[in-house]
Amino acid sequence: MNGMSNSQQFVAAQQKLVTEFTKYRESLWQAVYFRLDHRLAGRVDPDDVLQEAWLDANNRLKQYIGERGSWAMIVWIRVILKQTLVNVHRRHFSSKKRDASREVVRSRDSQESELPTMAEICVGRNSTPSQVLIQKESCSKLEHVLSQLKPNDKKILELRHFEELSNKESAKVLGLNEKAASIRYVRAIERLKKAMGSEPILD
Repeated sequence: MNGMSNSQQFVAAQQKLVTEFTKYRESLWQAVYFRLDHRLAGRVDPDDVLQEAWLDANNRLKQYIGERGSWAMIVWIRVILKQTLVNVHRRHFSSKKRDASREVVRSRDSQESELPTMAEICVGRNSTPSQVLIQKESCSKLEHVLSQLKPNDKKILELRHFEELSNKESAKVLGLNEKAASIRYVRAIERLKKAMGSEPILD
């Protein structure tokens, strides 16, 4: 943005924000759904969180231009999104008007269409009763294994298999070059396979 006036920089940043938010909207939505506390199901819609993050990002564009201009826009957006999620959780769980911790959570067995957990995505979906039982057991084991992984390993797997980002996009989010991101992903997969033993993963 060098050589541009302040107003030109702001307009360019606004256009970039619209482009990036539109391009990554689905993965951003999934990131919200994945990280939103399950006790808020039915009370907080991921779309509302995205809208709040969008407004916050738009209001803070001058900060991005002045202090974060060297960042990839999508990385900055994800930082804003994480801060928004923190604020949403703080508002609901610190409120004395209604105890969110007692909120009734929708059953994952209901007929409502819901996104699967990361473990369910990795294991895959089956149809026969015996396969469903195996799937549930595998999901439970995989959830446990994922919780035991190092943060860096878990993060790259989340980006690639839950948020469905490409290696290039994941590298941007992590602040790595593409080769380093690829190596981290391969190593994370190897550690996950070793921990899972013979269980089917990442079909």
